Amino acid sequence: MNTSSALKVLVWCAIVTTLSISGVALGLGSGVLSLRVDGINGAVGAPGSNGINGTDGSAGEPGADGAPGADGSNGLNGSNGADGTDGAPGANGLDGLDGLDGLDGAAGAEGAQGPTGVVSASPPLMYDMTGQSLSLDLDNFSHLAGFGYLQFDTNSNATNAPGRMTWNDEDGTVDLQLKDGLVTLQVGQENVQRVRNSNGGTLLDGRAVRVNGSALGRITVEYGDYTSPLLTTSVIGILTEDIASGSEGYVTTYGLVRNLDTSAWAAGSILYLAAAGQLTDVYPENGHVVELGYVVSSHATTGSIFVNPRQSLDPIIGSPCVVPGQVGSGVYGWHNLAGARWIIVCDY
Repeated sequence: MNTSSALKVLVWCAIVTTLSISGVALGLGSGVLSLRVDGINGAVGAPGSNGINGTDGSAGEPGADGAPGADGSNGLNGSNGADGTDGAPGANGLDGLDGLDGLDGAAGAEGAQGPTGVVSASPPLMYDMTGQSLSLDLDNFSHLAGFGYLQFDTNSNATNAPGRMTWNDEDGTVDLQLKDGLVTLQVGQENVQRVRNSNGGTLLDGRAVRVNGSALGRITVEYGDYTSPLLTTSVIGILTEDIASGSEGYVTTYGLVRNLDTSAWAAGSILYLAAAGQLTDVYPENGHVVELGYVVSSHATTGSIFVNPRQSLDPIIGSPCVVPGQVGSGVYGWHNLAGARWIIVCDY
């Protein structure tokens, strides 16, 4: 009997001893204990003590390897290592070809005008903030050096002033306003002379005058008059302004005198000296014939005369005359040769 069979017998025996059996049939055969219980079980006895453990059997063969387990999670990244040293720069490559110019972009919108700045100009420059222009202060101007030319603005509407030159687009020349601001000279188109009035009364604008002397470095003038042989000599021109007694002013010796009453004459008429410096378009019949000029514009207030005095060289009838080689003097007069032939002779 092996150990396992002995253990089974002991167990069963222990169980039988604790039963109250009424009718038991026991039989042994082939090493097996068999019990037949016919009656009611009796009271259960107390459990027996455990038997002694048998010795361990020999170790079995190792089982097959189990399937691999799942991979574990990744561990944390390690810290970055220190940067390595820079390598030496490589050689520069060849320059590439220039690219084609791009098309011009559209012009941007014009920005709003900024505030007007203030120009600081030192004399003799002046700044006009209204017109935003620089000009010269002639009162503080000394001279120009290395000056090539002076270009006037032909569209300028600058006002004139004494000593100031401005462009005159109507006459196509430069205006120069003279002393006192009463006379403006059109440069290259007229000549004027400053004279003094030594007479007792005012000499009037538009009247013809003659030289009768000098005073304080100026020639003095008086009215020419065709009724007197003396007053038809030395006529130099027509006054271009009123000149009060003892004052100075201008007489035009050549060129235009403007803003006169010329309504009595037609444009283009020749004008001659009449009485008291006045003018006439009627040819004189006595004395020197003094042609003063021509009517340019016939108007009551804005008429104009072109002045160009010319005097006749004919002897003045009734004036004194001297004949070379003769003693004393005679008088110019007409002499009838015969019929309709007349000459002027010096009659002693």
